[in-house]
Amino acid sequence: MGSHLFLRDRNGRAVKDVAKELAQTNGPLEVIYLLRQHFPELSLIEAKELMIIATTEFGSLEEYQANLFGSLDDEASNDGPTMEGDK
Repeated sequence: MGSHLFLRDRNGRAVKDVAKELAQTNGPLEVIYLLRQHFPELSLIEAKELMIIATTEFGSLEEYQANLFGSLDDEASNDGPTMEGDK
């Protein structure tokens, strides 16, 4: 785990808690933007990881991306979507 997961704001709130709070009223891109405003030391990748942790059941960006690519592989290995009425 990166040290960015343990940052705290001026009020002592953990960065993960700030991300969860921001995610309640903002979309994913806004959360990333606002996190970088609150914590300028965060890289874009770190802010994205915090948004993923705050808005999904995944514990890291790596875990999220592995699942995403696994889902795409599963979908590609199926026959693909069919049109209604095709048999």
